[in-house]
Amino acid sequence: MKGALLKEDSISQMDSLVLNYAKSFKKEFLDKELLSESRFEVFMALSAVRKYEFFFYPIKQSASCLLVGDNVGALAGALLDKCQSLHSLLPSPALMQGVKERFCKRKNFFVHDSFGDTSGLKGQFDYAAINLEKHEQWSLDAPSAFFSLVNPALQSLKKDGKLLISLPAFKIPELKELLCQLASFKMQAFDPFGMGLCLLEAVVDGNLTQESDLDWSAYKMKGFFRSPLLNQKWIRENDFPIWSENEKDQDAQKIQEVKDVQIDLLKKLARVCEENGLTLYPIYGSLLGLMRGGSFIDGDDDIDVALMREDYEKLLSLKDAFSGEYFLQTPQNDNCFFGGYAKLRNSNTSAIHPQNWWVDCNEGISIDIFPIDKAFSKNGNEKRRLRKIRFLQRLLFAYSYGYSRDFLDMKLLKWKAHKYLGKLFSRKKILEKFEALLKAGDSKSKLSIYTHYKNGQIKGQAYFSAADFKKSVKLDFEGASVSLPCGWKNILQERYGESFMDLPQFNEWKFRHGFYDAKKPYSYWKNRFSGLKNPGAIKEDVVVFGDGSIFKAFISYYKSRVNIPYMVLLPGEEKTDKSLMGVPLLSFEEFKEKNLSAGSYRGVICSGDPLAADALLEKNSLPNLYIFWYDRYWMLFANQSAVWKAIRNLEA
Repeated sequence: MKGALLKEDSISQMDSLVLNYAKSFKKEFLDKELLSESRFEVFMALSAVRKYEFFFYPIKQSASCLLVGDNVGALAGALLDKCQSLHSLLPSPALMQGVKERFCKRKNFFVHDSFGDTSGLKGQFDYAAINLEKHEQWSLDAPSAFFSLVNPALQSLKKDGKLLISLPAFKIPELKELLCQLASFKMQAFDPFGMGLCLLEAVVDGNLTQESDLDWSAYKMKGFFRSPLLNQKWIRENDFPIWSENEKDQDAQKIQEVKDVQIDLLKKLARVCEENGLTLYPIYGSLLGLMRGGSFIDGDDDIDVALMREDYEKLLSLKDAFSGEYFLQTPQNDNCFFGGYAKLRNSNTSAIHPQNWWVDCNEGISIDIFPIDKAFSKNGNEKRRLRKIRFLQRLLFAYSYGYSRDFLDMKLLKWKAHKYLGKLFSRKKILEKFEALLKAGDSKSKLSIYTHYKNGQIKGQAYFSAADFKKSVKLDFEGASVSLPCGWKNILQERYGESFMDLPQFNEWKFRHGFYDAKKPYSYWKNRFSGLKNPGAIKEDVVVFGDGSIFKAFISYYKSRVNIPYMVLLPGEEKTDKSLMGVPLLSFEEFKEKNLSAGSYRGVICSGDPLAADALLEKNSLPNLYIFWYDRYWMLFANQSAVWKAIRNLEA
């Protein structure tokens, strides 16, 4: 590293490191991979994307702001772009000198010694911002560090000024308790990217910011559809920084759009059921969410409902009640495999699953509708029935998909046997036998849902008591009227165990139920995913665009099948080699200089983050290229950081 470390006992070695990075490269923020081997605290202090983390908050440009505790200027860049003047209180001359040098080109930035006389700043500022991200330095048990930062900020505010505090989400309860010792605040917290790093707004006099006032234009202009950090090269080699005790959903904004579509589908289904005297039960995660908090489980992205077999059959006969964007999908009316249940879909949206990659079927955002059937009263009959159900499900799966890279629980030879055996019968005939088997039970007290494939297993089948559904009460689920079965506790305990009410941690590796787009129809994306189908029939050159993360994997698989004249790096990617595995490697600028006509080649996006690459290429006048997924199931990861981890494991 260039430059010697600033030396002073009152600042940490990490602060010194950050300030000397900024001093050496003479930049406020760094946007290169210069920090690839550094600790994430350094990255978060100097990353060029850090200044976008608080662009959503609507600070008026004519405002003045005091910044306290921001030792190395991590938040200063964001505030300098939004305020007419920014004053920063720092605890030492060394920090003052370092931050001054970092922001030396700013004419609206002023630095003060917080241990000096600050009486001249009293009542001067529209906003006071405090950086409390170093959460280990303050707590309820050691409040002095907290008050040493907050008191100067409060004293500096105008009467109707706003206090802004950046801190980890799990520290908010402590913060509120400490603030209430000082004054009677109104407070609200923002965590727009689900990182657990929050901006808390507090006011004594005046009003809190309304949701309608939040400004997302800066993100849209930059092409961000989630946290800007996820588009940063540093994240490819490092874990995504999380400031919460539980990992968060990085696509929360997109999933909320999906939930809005699903809620509309549920409302439509509930109306049809109400009008026709059908009883609609929430089941599985939806029942659990309803009883935990009246809505979705945190991090969930689907709705499950169920009807007794008689009502289910009546619902299927009412398919004409669903028209326009609504499509009641069953194995009988579409070429898909769902084990025997139905889905209500919005055809103007996308929820594509890798299982249906090459299958021509409706893949709009959906909710699941399960039939509840009677079990057999004799165990022997029930076991034979389960084996037959799994056998017929395998035939239907093989019939629907033919060859597949994923054979579920079957070895290749067993898969081929089912595939060819299925061809001896029509799909209609198999479905008739399957439906008859589902309805064949004779028990008056024992019920089950048989349409889950469960990888061919017959053990662990969940059963319900008919008494649990004997009575029900109407409850509201996001504006839709559903029937809560009287034995809901028994139903949930059978499915999730005795601790079903305990909230689990959000898992970074959680899978979604589809590749989602709430604004574009599934046909748009399925067409773009099919660009390398039947590679032997592709006659034109295939030009690959991407970040380089999976170029080697692409070349290894396709070099002998298609002609790849060159691989092209995305704008902003640094070119380190002239070729890769014998294929020329071009920067984006070098590719543009070739001035190729769009029809002379087949453009394919090959990236660890293909949607971010797609947005960047569209911005650079290359829209709607085909998209390659090295592992199709990566498209279902809830978090992009999990994809980067998978790529690191692949390379290892």
